[in-house]
Amino acid sequence: MLSQIKWLLLGVCAAVLIGGCTTPSPSFEYPPAFPPLVKAKDKPLTDKTLAVAEFQDCRGKCNDLDPIYLYLIPLCPFGYFEYDRPENGEWFMSIDKFEFNPSADLARAAVVSMQASNLFAGVSASKAKDVTEADYLLKGAVLSTYYRGRAFSYGLTFEGAWLWILGAPAGTSLNRLGFVLWLVERKTGKVVWTYGFEQEEYLTQWLYFRTGRDVSMFSTLMAEGMNGAVLELDKFLSAKKTAKP
Repeated sequence: MLSQIKWLLLGVCAAVLIGGCTTPSPSFEYPPAFPPLVKAKDKPLTDKTLAVAEFQDCRGKCNDLDPIYLYLIPLCPFGYFEYDRPENGEWFMSIDKFEFNPSADLARAAVVSMQASNLFAGVSASKAKDVTEADYLLKGAVLSTYYRGRAFSYGLTFEGAWLWILGAPAGTSLNRLGFVLWLVERKTGKVVWTYGFEQEEYLTQWLYFRTGRDVSMFSTLMAEGMNGAVLELDKFLSAKKTAKP
């Protein structure tokens, strides 16, 4: 049924767009090519170690395809679909699905960024042994991995898809990432530092340009968020080190 809706809404042009995708089922890849991960120090700032726990999932649960039917209304410029949980999305602009486990994938990304930062003597994923031996535990919660795709009809219903062949944009993809981090002193269990991030990016997609990149911005946003976290944590640890008698 969903396949029939795709053909009804976008016709042959949409089939070409989806079929021409070079990454039909992309996964979350980290680090991205840009931005580069921040290296705060040339050598470890502290001799303390850090373990990163798997993030808590605090996202919404609404995935809505119904607004795509706006595409069929004459004079309406586009239809859209939006997902709080894009890994469960049934349709995207140019990919089949998104292989994504936010709790695990974002925690692994945090490990990579913290290792690159050179703030700690050692950084690892939070397994039972790591938590027992680490000086600090970094915890996190995923607040948003929102995705919205818009397919442009130019007010012509499904006939508008033929404009894509002439070079008109086919639609847009928007990614929004939100998360919070908190640093726990293992011995005392005290939260000593917190950090929050929420930001979104979008890109315009054409029939043969930027296909397969519908969810690529989640990795970029994570890098931007973790770079900010590293800089803030650098300030905290440096102040703590200076204040130590």
